[in-house]
Amino acid sequence: MLILEDHTDLQTSSGPMRVHWFRPNTLPQHPSARFPGVAVFTEIYQVTGPVERFCRQIASLGYLVGCPESYHEFEVPGTVIPYDVEGTDRGNRYKTEKTLAAYDEDATLLLDAMTSHPNCTGRIGATGMCLGGHLAFRCAFDSRVSASVCYFATDIHSETLGRGKASDSLARCTEIAGETLLIFGKRDTHIPFDGRAKIHKALSDGGVHFSWYEQADAQHAFIRDELSKGRYDPAIASHCFEMLKELFFRKLHVEYGAPVSAPKAAPEHKKFMSAAHAFAKTTATAAQSLTAREEVLALYRDLMRAARKWPNQSQRRLNVQPHITARLRSEFVRSDADSGKTLAERLAHGRSELAALNRMLQGTSEAQYPLQENGPIRAFLPPARTYSLLDEPAQESMSNKNMGPWSFIGAYLAGRITREVDR
Repeated sequence: MLILEDHTDLQTSSGPMRVHWFRPNTLPQHPSARFPGVAVFTEIYQVTGPVERFCRQIASLGYLVGCPESYHEFEVPGTVIPYDVEGTDRGNRYKTEKTLAAYDEDATLLLDAMTSHPNCTGRIGATGMCLGGHLAFRCAFDSRVSASVCYFATDIHSETLGRGKASDSLARCTEIAGETLLIFGKRDTHIPFDGRAKIHKALSDGGVHFSWYEQADAQHAFIRDELSKGRYDPAIASHCFEMLKELFFRKLHVEYGAPVSAPKAAPEHKKFMSAAHAFAKTTATAAQSLTAREEVLALYRDLMRAARKWPNQSQRRLNVQPHITARLRSEFVRSDADSGKTLAERLAHGRSELAALNRMLQGTSEAQYPLQENGPIRAFLPPARTYSLLDEPAQESMSNKNMGPWSFIGAYLAGRITREVDR
């Protein structure tokens, strides 16, 4: 689609903020055409040529795009900070001189202007790169944002955005109500592996609905097609833009209507966490409740991580993994009266089960109890070289002994089943 471009100045608590608008050109036949809105947040250099081209690409797909100048407190409207050493130093200095509240105010005012724009449907997405990736992440805290795409977002893992370098983005990530996509390059020195892992863990633990993409060879600013210090990769940039297109179309353009079926079931990990909370609530005394709940949740997470590592056995008649998860779920929702165990006893039992799972997954049980190469018990142990579980001889052995998989494994690890089983 052809596009129109203009700008307006929005009044903030610290003065005017220029917003650059890009929208499909439906004039003169359709002056009242309406489109979903996309807020685009910039790098530390403000609205540069590469950012304008990025905005035009999105607008031409049928979106009203608004791109604010984030450093309006320090620069006159329309200022573009150059891609050089002085410009980089200036942009980085502004980044930590501006307050976190001012960044958030900018985003709120932009969304207000966008949702009230005569050419906007009111459905909103957000995206940005570098500093803008972080600002798009925070913009998604606003419930009006249905989808967001954050390109190599800086300072989320370190929480160093804004004056005082004490941002709270990870702590607030559970406020992201829409779907978000985070894109990184594995060779990006601004967001190292540990930093990316920290972000991923926070989103996972918080139950955020997110997708994650790390490109093996991409560096920082790999989508910037100008003065990127040799880091621009057109093929990777195009691939990532396709992911943006898919998410925005699915969340912003499609009209799903009111649901007619039953409400969507909670994600499995939320069921597990609810079970753990219920277990802690019913078993801990008032004085111990907080400590007990934390201990139970930590153990439950570790057990579920171990259970998820158990290899898929879709080709087998009997699958150990569902037995593991079912056992954990039932164990953590029963009260003390139901289980006949105290809280301490149940936690000790959970730790022993976790240790047993990890021993099997790591192959240490096999080293402790030598087995015949073709023996049936070996079928339960997933060392690195094989995940061939529960073969026919093992199933027959279990059937003959009238054992379920959990009791069979537990008995073996306790040393009560010896090599006689192999004979």
